[in-house]
Amino acid sequence: RSKIRFGSLLEQVSGPGVSPPPEARAAHAQSVQALRRAVEELKAQQAPTDHHDVTPIMEESNAESGLFDRLLPMVRAAYQVTISVGCPTYPHAHPELLPRALLGADLQITAEKLLNDGYIIVDDCMGLEGLQAFIDEVKQVDEDGETEPADPYQATSGQRDDRILWVDDSSIAGQWPAISQAVGKLKAVAHALNPALTRHHARRHAAGDPVHAAPPAPPASSDGVLTVPAKAMLACYPGKSAKYVPHTDSKFLPALGTKSNPRELTAILYANPTDWNVDVDGGA
Repeated sequence: RSKIRFGSLLEQVSGPGVSPPPEARAAHAQSVQALRRAVEELKAQQAPTDHHDVTPIMEESNAESGLFDRLLPMVRAAYQVTISVGCPTYPHAHPELLPRALLGADLQITAEKLLNDGYIIVDDCMGLEGLQAFIDEVKQVDEDGETEPADPYQATSGQRDDRILWVDDSSIAGQWPAISQAVGKLKAVAHALNPALTRHHARRHAAGDPVHAAPPAPPASSDGVLTVPAKAMLACYPGKSAKYVPHTDSKFLPALGTKSNPRELTAILYANPTDWNVDVDGGA
């Protein structure tokens, strides 16, 4: 029988023998509380309305199956909370993984362009050897059936055709070193940009910008608005016009005076072959 345990929703936040920091514990506690509230709500919905009628409506196995089917979407939602809350960026300060655009004096220029334009593009950030190793590992992961369709996890079906796998750079380093380094590179990007985005938040908050009125969602703080999730999403597009519809990962909701979720910045590493031609092959 399928079983769900709270512990399976918690991400690894420290190495062996090292206690998680207080901010990580607090973030994971929020995730567990969210799941427990969902379970209590489900129990309330299933409570019998007639206390005199105790006749079983279905066999135990069918009841458990129905409960699991109803609980699964709530578990997925709670899991999304878990992977979104993030951890501090300072353990991921690895300048050796960063391209030149995110180092030294170039970093300030890149950060200003990000804040002015809303996005930045950094070309050739992996190197030919690293790129090929990453592509080879991703192909193998997908061929081995490690990925799964992403669309069932969407609130509305038909939005995306890719296959995904959530990966933690620390736990896969031995098995998939190139993928691990790619995830580490993305986390290093967050740490490099954290000071500039933190100063930007402080300025906009002081100016009364409603987008920046609320304090950052823990474990982020006014001293560091960016955190990194324990896992990154590895996505494979199988071709044949596979798509992900245009969307935003987070947006400000004026009517509620808050954002749709705690995300501040999206970092994507496009690992296309060197002979990729956007005009012919499409995509990024």
